[in-house]
Amino acid sequence: AADAFGAAYVIEGSRLGARFIAAALREQLGLPAAQLNYLAPQTPADAASKARWPRLLAALDAYGEAAGEPARRRVLASAHAGFAAFDAAMRMHGVAR
Repeated sequence: AADAFGAAYVIEGSRLGARFIAAALREQLGLPAAQLNYLAPQTPADAASKARWPRLLAALDAYGEAAGEPARRRVLASAHAGFAAFDAAMRMHGVAR
């Protein structure tokens, strides 16, 4: 469960961050929402997606309280591994240095 929570944190956090990036691009560059659909989809499923982040945080808190310190450390290690995998992929494709 700890590994799954760590991975979910990275993935859902990325989805949340994409919404903020899309909003900034709309505001600063005047891009229409349709051009940013890959970052912030405007579909009925998107409403459910927006609700996942607070539910995930609540579940993480509950898991951390119930499972104890070793499990919390495992969640963190899993999240760090997820971020490292994204970083490695971006470097491999020349997106980041």
